[in-house]
Amino acid sequence: MGRGKQITVLAFIAILLFGCVYLGIQVKNKPKPAVDETPYEGSYKETSIPLPVINKDGGEQFLQLLRGLDDSVELYTILYNEDKSMVKGYKKYILNSELKWDESESDWMELQYFSDTTRQIRMLSYADTGSVYVLVHDLAATDPVCDDIVRIGTDGSVERINVRGLYKTDKDENPIQIETFFIKDNMICFTDKLSDSYAYSLANGTLFAKGKNAAAGGIASDGKYLYLLGEGCTGVVPYRIENGKTDDTIPFRNRILTSDTLEGKYEISDFTLLSNGEFLYLSCQDGIYRYNFAGGSWKQLMGGLDCIFGRPSIASKNFIATAGALYMFSRDLSGNYYFTMYNQRTEEEDEKLKRTDFTILSYERSAVITETAAAFQHDNPSLRVLYRAAHEEDGTLTVEAYRSLVQKELTDKKAIDVLVCDELDYKSYMDSGLFENISDLMKPLYTAAELFGNVTNTMAQTKIFVTPAKFDIFLMYGKDGLPKNNDSFEAISSLAQKISSPVLGTMEAEEIAELLSSFYEDAFLVDGSIDKEALTKILTLLPSTVKLASKDKEPGDDKDTKEEAKEAETEDTSGWFSMPNGSFQSGITLIRSKEDFLSFLLALKDSGADFSDVAGHFIPRGIVGINSKSSNIKTAKEFVRALYSDSVQQANVGLGIPMQQTAVEAFSLDGVLEDNLSLLLQCLTNADTVYKENKGLKEALLATLTPYLNSEITAEEAAEKIMDYTPSTALK
Repeated sequence: MGRGKQITVLAFIAILLFGCVYLGIQVKNKPKPAVDETPYEGSYKETSIPLPVINKDGGEQFLQLLRGLDDSVELYTILYNEDKSMVKGYKKYILNSELKWDESESDWMELQYFSDTTRQIRMLSYADTGSVYVLVHDLAATDPVCDDIVRIGTDGSVERINVRGLYKTDKDENPIQIETFFIKDNMICFTDKLSDSYAYSLANGTLFAKGKNAAAGGIASDGKYLYLLGEGCTGVVPYRIENGKTDDTIPFRNRILTSDTLEGKYEISDFTLLSNGEFLYLSCQDGIYRYNFAGGSWKQLMGGLDCIFGRPSIASKNFIATAGALYMFSRDLSGNYYFTMYNQRTEEEDEKLKRTDFTILSYERSAVITETAAAFQHDNPSLRVLYRAAHEEDGTLTVEAYRSLVQKELTDKKAIDVLVCDELDYKSYMDSGLFENISDLMKPLYTAAELFGNVTNTMAQTKIFVTPAKFDIFLMYGKDGLPKNNDSFEAISSLAQKISSPVLGTMEAEEIAELLSSFYEDAFLVDGSIDKEALTKILTLLPSTVKLASKDKEPGDDKDTKEEAKEAETEDTSGWFSMPNGSFQSGITLIRSKEDFLSFLLALKDSGADFSDVAGHFIPRGIVGINSKSSNIKTAKEFVRALYSDSVQQANVGLGIPMQQTAVEAFSLDGVLEDNLSLLLQCLTNADTVYKENKGLKEALLATLTPYLNSEITAEEAAEKIMDYTPSTALK
């Protein structure tokens, strides 16, 4: 090779090498595109799946939802005769890929053991070996402990499982029924109706772990631990199965919880736990949560308003997890069943999902508002309905501080759309122009939804700015025509003079003070000031109208026997349960639900008593107003309209009587209500005075009534003492 060519080749090689080095440097320094190997985890969605024919009143009824050994979703039903005294058989369904149910054969259900028509399967569970464990109840048994656990082997064998301590009775010899039951790693786990939870060895009946559970469904196991919901449902307590000892509680939430069945939104029975070893799933009325054992943190997969069981009227009944989705079987208060699936949206689905925030604010959570919000969310998937309960966000928040918060929120169009005003002076917001005029919405609804328009109109001025979801009604009950003559205290007292008996029976001093200050204050208040002469007149009439309860003795004191004590209790002269024995003439009660009214009617059934409204007094509940600064005025009006839908008004949740007349007419109280329905409707139609507790005036009366009714001071002296309270104090 010539020198010239050599130089050329060398130059080329040098250039090539330089280029490679240069490129190498560039490649080395150039950031590589990040490769996220974590699969996309989209938001979760709810899908409703039609059920096979299940008759809530008889015939084929729901038994259990199970995860099959092949990760399938299985549904078991039970078939009864008409009076449910005999079992006619069982059915098994499997959910297919098209989300439809295929009826499937199950050899073990055809065994001779289950041909006994009095042998009822209550629960069942698979073991990893393929065996089926069944909790069986004997419908014909006289022994109170009449449940058995049997193992159905893969060969069709039937074996009774003896677990020490499983079959127990309470002090009255009633069986302590098992509420939750499953098999895990050769271990039986269950929770009884006393919320005691256990893990037993199936091999020898040894007790592995025992704990107190805050919810019947709140139990799970991964084979190493038994997981229980701790007290107050504020965390999950892990019990080591090997020794029964507890590890540190896994905190769940700081939310204030209550088990009050009327107003509590997180009823204890609605909590469910599931564990698959990797994750711990928890469902409740606040939604679905997942705990990652590796990461040590909770993630909310779905909010309560996005789930059908987030409605107070619907309780979760059976919750399972498969590799691809979560499934929930739920039931409402009327006995209707719902089956829903929860799985992830795809990335494309999430990109298309554009949701506008819609915010509701209240001091404490209201069951009827929650019910409406959940239904509204379901019908409006393009919205993200946010229901904020301020006292849940800050457990130290006072009503006074809340009122300051509301004032600020109502001036911000992005803050809240709908305000629940039960703890607020809603009239001041109306006067300040902070609420939207909803007259155009409400007036047509009076007729279309058959509402008690008198209630809303009473709370209105010339225009309608607020409206309640429900209301409580005060009823006066009694004999001799009293309920029909209670518009004034003078009228009541006049009747008392005729029958020579305290027509209102016996009351505590506080009850008497409340009676005068809240129901009949107009008799002695003139333009907000106390009229001494009028007050003296009322006080003069008081002793013949009501008797002051003595606190010196309780019924049964100074009695020698239990029988005499019991007799003394029946002679109590207060409360409507004393009406049948004729011990007093009348009284006032607050009706807050159809159950209240049923109890009331049953108590008065044989007394010959009548009832009427108390001068039209009522307590509104779930009072809503629309923020006039809201950017979602149209949507907010649709929410108010949803408040009066059939599904919301007919749902028996929370305190209060429905605003919808047809919902009241639909009360089913075993024939007790029907005879009194027209009278109740008349009382509801008469409601035209919002009840207000006049705290200052009540305190002024309370300080004086006891000495006056005990004849320690005269009516004039009592009135004088009450007058010592200035109007600003007495009327605050």
